[in-house]
Amino acid sequence: MIFSLFRSKKENWINRLNKLLDNQLKIAGDGLTSSDRIADREAFANALDIMVEQIENYDDLLDTVAVNYIKFDIKTAKPIHKIALKNPEKLSDEDKIRVFDEMSLIMNNLSRLNPRMYALTQTGALGLLLISIGMVCFPEIRTKGYKLWSYINDCLPMCTKFKYKKHLPKELAKLLDTAVFN
Repeated sequence: MIFSLFRSKKENWINRLNKLLDNQLKIAGDGLTSSDRIADREAFANALDIMVEQIENYDDLLDTVAVNYIKFDIKTAKPIHKIALKNPEKLSDEDKIRVFDEMSLIMNNLSRLNPRMYALTQTGALGLLLISIGMVCFPEIRTKGYKLWSYINDCLPMCTKFKYKKHLPKELAKLLDTAVFN
């Protein structure tokens, strides 16, 4: 905790995203039996499909943040987040940090949902979105991100809504085409 005081906001986000990736990779690698591995792949596919719903209803997620956090400026947030979902590489360094800080507020809201299992599926899906945008904004996390997407590649046939070229930032889809899905 004290080390984060000495890091920049960017370095803190890189650290947080790397920890999130470590957790996702641990889940991806923990399936001991074939039925565990199938269940894990289904869970990732489900999270990707939920991520699609979150992207499609992203303004609602921002509206919820505005209700819960008085200092949140929804008028300036919506256009920045719209860019972040499609072309995060076009954001300024300051706006990148803002997007991640505000997505953290969305994550806080989702973590309070009931029933608990619903909250976990929602936060898991948003975590994949955070990682996806983060891979474009912070090249420092790409190595772990590619490992995760290599695993997720096996989950894609189980998805009912998610299409990576449609739902991921365009730059990430290009990176994945080159490094993972080739």
